[in-house]
Amino acid sequence: MSLLSRKKNWQLIPFLGSLAIVVLGLSGLGISLWPYLVPPLLDYKAAAAPESSLLFMLVGVALILPVILIYTGWNYYVFRGKVHEHTHHY
Repeated sequence: MSLLSRKKNWQLIPFLGSLAIVVLGLSGLGISLWPYLVPPLLDYKAAAAPESSLLFMLVGVALILPVILIYTGWNYYVFRGKVHEHTHHY
């Protein structure tokens, strides 16, 4: 972070700049690969995985996703209020 942005408290400008670089890079990649991403004669039914694989993934997500959400919520609960805006050490 530059000295000017630190003095004027402009943390948003570097963040938006890096966000714009990522978005422009990914959109350029998508535009350059667009005609070759999906063959024209392939529909969504032919491109999908077999039903057994989709069912296996659905059961896995149904079991794991609540665990991840509960753990993330517990982390936010445990670490709430521990970091303040004006803390200068890590």
